[in-house]
Amino acid sequence: MYFTDIQPYLRQKAQLLPINERDFFFRNILNGRKLYPFNIYTDAFVYLVDRGILSWEKYEKIKRAYEAFNINLHLFELDNTAFGGWGEQYLRDVNSNIKPIEKGNKNNRGKRRYDNYLRIEHSEYKLESKTSRAINRGKVQGGNLVENAAFFNTGENYTTDLDHLKLDHADVFVLTVVWVDLMKHWVIPSGDLDGMKHVGRKEVNGLGRHISIQPSNITFFRRYQTDREGLYDKIKDACKGIVRVTYEDENLYTYW
Repeated sequence: MYFTDIQPYLRQKAQLLPINERDFFFRNILNGRKLYPFNIYTDAFVYLVDRGILSWEKYEKIKRAYEAFNINLHLFELDNTAFGGWGEQYLRDVNSNIKPIEKGNKNNRGKRRYDNYLRIEHSEYKLESKTSRAINRGKVQGGNLVENAAFFNTGENYTTDLDHLKLDHADVFVLTVVWVDLMKHWVIPSGDLDGMKHVGRKEVNGLGRHISIQPSNITFFRRYQTDREGLYDKIKDACKGIVRVTYEDENLYTYW
């Protein structure tokens, strides 16, 4: 069940209530509710269970199915700062060898230039995590992130925004895009990004390069793609330069 299906479902079931209770239900429980995640509607479901319109078993079944289908929806509720922090911690949770940069680290020149580092043998590699939430182009104009959250497996026309890629600040960039129903990861050495097709050629106002992964170009980055289980090995390979490609490989370095 999509989160946008919940309110229509509840309205349909509420028609089975007595008229006086139906008015109370719409006015005091559903009135003014936005299309936010499932727990917003817990009171409405419990009310219908209490009135015998729904069984508790049916409610639990709907809730489990909803949560399984909308597994990442809670990440669309976070503000941009919290979401960026989630991305940095997500990378550290992949493997304990990935460490956060401490404030004042001599390699960080006293200020934040990259998020994490990985030490391999006697070398220390700078890792930068960039995250984006996929937004459905065809949903609510001016709506919030939850209302416009995109699914991957439904063929929706989505867009993403991976920005502030300052190539001289990190050795490897770990890009993560979150859809409601899944996540995808790309691990790209900084040197490969410079001049790569679909990557902004110049920094904009000193804010770094920009990538927008969309249905039209997602396959272009497939050589760098991995799942969570393979993410750590992909990062190590990138640090060692194993995934570097040639200029002749599928016109990879053609500017747009």
